[in-house]
Order: sequence, then C-alpha cells, then structure tokens
Amino acid sequence: MDRDSALLKQRVDEYISELASLANQDSSEALSEYLNDCWDMEFTFNQQGQFNGFSFAVAIGGPNIYITCHRCQALATISGSWGATSYQDFLSADISDALWDEGEHLAELAAYAIEARRNNLWSQAA
Repeated sequence: MDRDSALLKQRVDEYISELASLANQDSSEALSEYLNDCWDMEFTFNQQGQFNGFSFAVAIGGPNIYITCHRCQALATISGSWGATSYQDFLSADISDALWDEGEHLAELAAYAIEARRNNLWSQAA
C-alpha cells in the first residue's frame, strides 16, 4: 500500500472509530449533533415519498469523506478520496442502524422544512 492510500485509510478508520463511539452511547443526541455538523446532506426518497437513503459529507477538501446508506444496502459505507486515491469500507451493523435511524429523522425534518417553505407565500415572492 502506498503512502497516500495508507494515510487515506487511516483517516477513514478515524471516522469509523468516532462513529462507533457515537453509536454506542445511550442517547442518540451526540450522533445527531455530529451529523448536523456535516458539510452536506443528501436524502433520497422514492416515488411514493418514502425515505430511501442518504449521503453525508463528513469531510471536504483533503480528504473528502462520505457516509452513504440506502434501503437496498445491508450496511452503510464510508468512502474517502484524496486526489486519485480512493478507499471504501463497510460500517458495522450497529453503526449502520444508528445512522439509518438518525438519517431517517433528519430526512423527515428536511421534508417538513421544504413543505413549510412551499406553503409560505412570502418565500415565493421575489
């Protein structure tokens, strides 16, 4: 393994350790705060409007690190890229379940905010 790959794997492993620590806490509040600080959140909904998955950007700029989970996946993935080097790993079932629950909660909040904005006449005036 070359130096860049080893450094990228080390950074991704650090995020995995942090997520494991957050997922093993009694309260989901710490994980919720952690995810709210992500650089970007993308939520996927199916045609019936049901939550289907998410992608969270937890680090941007060197390296870029994303956590991704979709309904069709058994486990969430964490992937990193740094220049031409990339690395991906699966998260444990415990971490994946905690992330799914929190991702679903954040998606509900996002959908509510979008709907509230759509119904606010002042937000459409420009």
